[in-house]
Amino acid sequence: MKPDKEKDDISKFSEYFPEKGERAISIGQTGSGKTTFNRWLLDRLPDSPTVVYDTKHDPKFNELKNNRVVHTMSQAQEAIDDLSVDYIIIRPPPRMIASPQSLDLMLEYHEANWHGIDAYIDELIHFHSGGRAFAGMTGLFTRGRSRGITTIGSTQRPAWVSGFIFSEAQLFYLFYLGRKSDKKRVDDFIDGYDRMESPRPPAFHAFRQGSMKPPELMPAVPVADIDKLGYTDHLKSAETADSEAGPDEKPRGPHVWL
Repeated sequence: MKPDKEKDDISKFSEYFPEKGERAISIGQTGSGKTTFNRWLLDRLPDSPTVVYDTKHDPKFNELKNNRVVHTMSQAQEAIDDLSVDYIIIRPPPRMIASPQSLDLMLEYHEANWHGIDAYIDELIHFHSGGRAFAGMTGLFTRGRSRGITTIGSTQRPAWVSGFIFSEAQLFYLFYLGRKSDKKRVDDFIDGYDRMESPRPPAFHAFRQGSMKPPELMPAVPVADIDKLGYTDHLKSAETADSEAGPDEKPRGPHVWL
């Protein structure tokens, strides 16, 4: 069982904490504080186990308590059956990461067989091809609620993520975005967001779909020094990012690592 957390840990955040079966999307470029927040959030999901689809092999997830790292779905199923495991961290081999449809088969299996077991997808675009999501992803973001699966997706590039994912999410965690194309993508679903100033790391905006409240600025979650492990890329300004990307930027296929 996951360790109990002090209620004060989430008291200021409780309105934006995912309820059982809800879908959430965490957005922000590398270095914005997104992964540290996601690590904090995963540590506080009440149900056990949680499956982490870690296609970036991020060391932050190594510190989740009672975790088991696996590389295949058969290994993951063995970990699911072990009641001492709270987090199953799936790190697929490179050949699978290069095939979004192969990755999506894992999500399809999860949606069909692991009812009540929460899912965290660390980089949504690795499960997309040309901005298109496949059956497993769409299943988790639609039928997942009726199966008691809380699904949290994370991405650095919302411009490359299917609009379907945004429309099905109840919760948004919005960190710093440098590219105008990414802010415009968020604005398609949160009116006026492209005119809002991006929060400075590691603060973020939280938003609940259907709420009358605009995105709310939230302080950084408290983290231990050990959670500072991981990527250390410097943030780029919006002007620099867009000048590098060019006006006709498009995803270059599943072999791109961001």
